[in-house]
Amino acid sequence: MIDISGEHARLEVLVRDHGTSWHTQSSHCHPTWSWDGTRILYASDRGGKVNLYLVDL
Repeated sequence: MIDISGEHARLEVLVRDHGTSWHTQSSHCHPTWSWDGTRILYASDRGGKVNLYLVDL
């Protein structure tokens, strides 16, 4: 996550190893932000099936 609200951008790692194979778009790891900006939703097929993960910020 990149916070650009201050004078300098601040980086914060949310996921170290998403484990997505990227063989299909259903497991592509580009995140989706909630409308209010408080959560991020992303998918991973690391365990063999696509699972969704919701991160509270």
